[in-house]
Amino acid sequence: MKKKNVGYSAVISVALTALISGFLLSFVYSQFAEDIKLNGERVIAEGIKTVIPKAIIIEGPKTDNGTFPYYIGYDESTNITGYALLSTVTGYSGKITMLVGFNSELTHITGMTPTEHAETPGLGAKITEDDFRNQFNNKTLEENLIVVKSIKPEEAGEYEIAAITGATISADAVVKAVNLAKDEAINLEKEEPKTLPKTE
Repeated sequence: MKKKNVGYSAVISVALTALISGFLLSFVYSQFAEDIKLNGERVIAEGIKTVIPKAIIIEGPKTDNGTFPYYIGYDESTNITGYALLSTVTGYSGKITMLVGFNSELTHITGMTPTEHAETPGLGAKITEDDFRNQFNNKTLEENLIVVKSIKPEEAGEYEIAAITGATISADAVVKAVNLAKDEAINLEKEEPKTLPKTE
């Protein structure tokens, strides 16, 4: 009988701990949800400037009939300078979300930058480093990119991306995200220049 009482007490204790923990997590999230949202928007805004470097005015996110949200960059004369698509795939340690930029003619990649990931520091996290990211710059949209092991970035061919040593899965995931964004970008209806509100 005593053993049963101890068992019930343990179950009740664990259940109460779980309930309290859940409540605290929910409370903390509700307190910081707006900050988390604003930080995410800031990261995306900074990312767009990276992948569409000549953009002064940003319009979006737009969805239309596509799979990925996308943004349009304009210069001060409201001429389109490029497009950025937000692509999400599964990497080695979880979700990878990234912005992929394209020129105004939708013929070349102008850049890519991860906005969210949980890849391993020192390995998969190298997807954020310039040596890896810069490989995508000016790649054409004619063919899918592929990851190649045991080469340096400067040795990569026109449609090749040098793998990250010890983190091929992460590199593969990024290339998949870029290819998915590329396929959708090709089908985007090109926007006509238009008058946009002036920014301060």
